[in-house]
Amino acid sequence: MKPLKYLFILLLITAVACKKQPGQGGTSTIQGKLLERKMSPAFTICYGQYNAADFNVFIVYGDGTSPDNNVNTGTDGHFEFPYLRKGNYKIYAYGNDSAKTVGHLDHYD
Repeated sequence: MKPLKYLFILLLITAVACKKQPGQGGTSTIQGKLLERKMSPAFTICYGQYNAADFNVFIVYGDGTSPDNNVNTGTDGHFEFPYLRKGNYKIYAYGNDSAKTVGHLDHYD
């Protein structure tokens, strides 16, 4: 009877330990298109909206606080994170401040 008890405990521990967390290894995909807007300094006029080509897009798995992976957007602004498991994710990207409110040294014509 003891071997059955240990087998049951081992199976229970294995079942609990194998719970999949958000991240790579699944069959789902998160994809999107990143757009860039050139705005007036007061953010009241949009001078144009463009596909954000070659921007870094970051993903955070679950309740994490730092990026777990990143991809670059294509020429059309498209990005994709494939092979994800079921779970919660945060997606973000950093952009340039075309209104110059942060003091960038970039020059826009």
